Amino acid sequence: MGAREGSVEQLSRPHARFAVEATAIRGDEVTFGPETARQLARVLRFRPGEVLTVLVEGREIAVRLEHLEPGRARGRVLGPVERFSEPGLTVAVVQALLKGDRTDLVVQKATELGASHIFPVVTARTVVRPEAGTGRLRRWEKIAREAAEQSLRTRVPALHPPQDLAAAVGQARDLLPQAGLIVLWEEEERVGLWDLLPCVGPDIILVMGPEGGLTRQEVDGILALGGRSASLGTRILRSETATLAALTLVLAARGELGRAPGRPAERGSPA
Repeated sequence: MGAREGSVEQLSRPHARFAVEATAIRGDEVTFGPETARQLARVLRFRPGEVLTVLVEGREIAVRLEHLEPGRARGRVLGPVERFSEPGLTVAVVQALLKGDRTDLVVQKATELGASHIFPVVTARTVVRPEAGTGRLRRWEKIAREAAEQSLRTRVPALHPPQDLAAAVGQARDLLPQAGLIVLWEEEERVGLWDLLPCVGPDIILVMGPEGGLTRQEVDGILALGGRSASLGTRILRSETATLAALTLVLAARGELGRAPGRPAERGSPA
């Protein structure tokens, strides 16, 4: 296939992207599920012959629609699309469950910003308890998938099942053994997150507490694992705001936000 076949310039709508499972692609044919097919046909009003992209296992692929009707759609692979949309570092967010729909908000916005892993956790002061079954996890996965499509990411963050704080931090350390482990704590008065970031990395694990904050015992447990505590400053932020502010600072310090989109940041290099 020619180099232009999968070029961004050929896409009918460059921002129309859909995450699919690897099993949806057989040879050069892509089959879309009923929900995506309905969105293509009824909401976005695509027509056969138009070119969109799909996200599959960290790749972005251009696809020309060949058949489209509500509930059924298929297309043909044209080739890869190269866009520098993924961060050059891996950030895992260990997030205490929040009241109402605030965890949903964190999942959505953390995905847009560039988080690679999200660990919902139960802490000593967590008010919300995990729902039985997989319904909430599936909702988070759907939110993350749609946010990744919207924000031009090529990977959907891994959403891990809710678990206790210690187990989540241990799992994150196993996945990212070289990562800097940082717990954001409102009682930390000596070290700011921005000042700490040049001293850790290349990847980052951020631990964020619930509405009532983390206990000293929980923070001490993270410090015992080699973690560092940091402050976001003098203002008291809501839990979801603090998470997104911390993630923004991490990505900005690594050159992943505020740069021109022509090339990716060098991995692990502070701005």
